[in-house]
Amino acid sequence: MSDIFRISSDLVDQLTAQEPELSTFLGLPGRDHQWSDMSPAGYAARRSIWSEALAAAERCDTDGRKEDVAKAVLIAEAERELRTIDSEHHLADLNNIASPWQGLRDTFDSMPDHTVEAWENIIARLRTIGEPLDGYLQCLELGLQAGASVAARQVTTAIEQGRIAAGADSGFGVLVQRYDAARDDNPSLGNDLRAQLEAAIADAKSAVGSATDWLESEYLPNAADHDGVGRDRYVVAAERFLGQSIDTDELYAWGWSELDRLTHRLAELCAQIDPAATPTEVVERLHTDPAFGAARTISRRACARQ
Repeated sequence: MSDIFRISSDLVDQLTAQEPELSTFLGLPGRDHQWSDMSPAGYAARRSIWSEALAAAERCDTDGRKEDVAKAVLIAEAERELRTIDSEHHLADLNNIASPWQGLRDTFDSMPDHTVEAWENIIARLRTIGEPLDGYLQCLELGLQAGASVAARQVTTAIEQGRIAAGADSGFGVLVQRYDAARDDNPSLGNDLRAQLEAAIADAKSAVGSATDWLESEYLPNAADHDGVGRDRYVVAAERFLGQSIDTDELYAWGWSELDRLTHRLAELCAQIDPAATPTEVVERLHTDPAFGAARTISRRACARQ
C-alpha cells in the first residue's frame, strides 16, 4: 500500500474510533454499543486527528494519477473539516431538521437488529445516550457564553421534538416493534432481552427529557430573537454539503436569475392552458380539476392499451 493510501486508511480507523456512529453508518462492526464524545474536548480530539492527517498528506510523495487524486481529495477534505471545526459551528449546531439533536436518535435507524448481540448494542446505546447529550449541551452552553446562539424559533421546535421523544408517543417505541419483528426470524431473541430493551428505552426517554428541560429553561431564554442569517456560517455549511468552496455573490445572483426564468416559464405554460386565468388560478385548477388528475390520465392509457 502506498503512503497516501495508508494515511487515508489510518485516518478512517481513527475517525471511526473517535466517532462510533460513523462506524455504524459505514457498516463496520465492533463499536455499535458506543457513542462519540460530543463535548468540546471531543471536537478538539477530532481536530487533532484531521490536523495530523493533513500534515502527513502534505508531506507524502505520490507517484501516479491515482495517488495524486487520493492526496488531493484527502487534503481538501481535511482542510474543509478543519475550517468547519475552527468556525465553531458545533457551538451553535441546533435546528429542526439535521443537527445532533436529531442525529443521535436517528443513529438507531441504521443499527443492525437481527441478532442478540445487535440488540445488546442497541440497549447499550439507549442506556448511555445521556453521555453524548451531556457533551452536546456543553457545546451549546459554550456557544451561549460566546454569544453564538441559534434563533428562538429553532429552539422551540427542538423542544417540541424533545417532548415527543421523551413522551408516550416517542419514536423510541418503534424499537420494540422492530424487536418483535426480528424475533419472528430469530427465536433466540427472548422476553428477558425485550424487557431490557423496554427499560433502556425508558432510560433514553428520561435522558432526552432532561436535555429538553435544559433547552427550555436555560437555552431558550437566551436564544436569539431573530432568525439566523449571514455569510460566514452559510459559506462553511454550504461547503460541507457541496464539497467545494462557492462564490456566494455569484450563486445568489444565479439563484435569482433562475427564479425569474422559472417564473416566466410558468406564466407561459399557464397561458397555454387558460389565457384568461392567472397562473395562481391555473395551478389551483391543475390540483383540483379531475380532467388534469393522474388517475384520469392512467385510466385513459389503460383504455388505450385495451
